[in-house]
Amino acid sequence: MVKNTDKPFEPVFAVLDYVASSLRAVSTTEISEELKLPLNTTHRIVANLAAQGFLRRVEDARKIVVGPVLDPETGFARRKVADRIVFMDHGAIVEEDTPETFFKSPKTDRAREFLNQILH
Repeated sequence: MVKNTDKPFEPVFAVLDYVASSLRAVSTTEISEELKLPLNTTHRIVANLAAQGFLRRVEDARKIVVGPVLDPETGFARRKVADRIVFMDHGAIVEEDTPETFFKSPKTDRAREFLNQILH
């Protein structure tokens, strides 16, 4: 593991690591308390990381999870690893398309709803 020697970025990496390793949605207050960072610093870091797609807010914007850039399910597909997306809901195929088409203009309401939740 490469240790980051640039001190200003340590809190950013600590926040990313904490959220990614939590495997659940966490609050900004929880992150602040766990990492012993000032709450306003934590809010600023989370807002910047969310703006870049590394984190995203869920549950009425009260909790944070990894964003689409880091999410293995959507991140890989958007990086040309997949040539087809098969979107399923309750075990049934709802939509199937290329990643470009699926992410830019989904055909079904269910796919649009899902993408709105994970990408915004």
